[in-house]
Amino acid sequence: MTHLRKILPILVFGFLVFFPDVVLSSIMECLHLTVELAHLLFEVVELSLDHIIEHLFETDLHETQVIVFYIMMVLCAIVAYGLWLVTKRACIYCKLKLVEQKNYRQEQLHDYWLHQDIMHKISIVVLSVGLVMTYLLFFM
Repeated sequence: MTHLRKILPILVFGFLVFFPDVVLSSIMECLHLTVELAHLLFEVVELSLDHIIEHLFETDLHETQVIVFYIMMVLCAIVAYGLWLVTKRACIYCKLKLVEQKNYRQEQLHDYWLHQDIMHKISIVVLSVGLVMTYLLFFM
């Protein structure tokens, strides 16, 4: 078991490096299968609602389709609202984490700058200006 934990990441990385087309096509097939299953589930729910509404309220085809359409719209609205709440919460969490990470990195950079001697500071500034000038010269 211990050897498997050591070898498995190497095998996965090797497979990704040497067979990227196989990996990407497998991922795309899995996504396609997921979409197909979701569509199939949607059709099953719609057909079941059609039969339930038709037999429960004794309506004709058009009335049943209209009722099922509005029921499906309400269900989609409920799912969309729940997804909105989850997404909003996730965005707030990510924003807090990013601000925390930014503050940590700024503090780390400030500490790094304070512990450098004057020659290293001058070389950092000269190299930074040189890189910006090179970029502007060749890519603008």
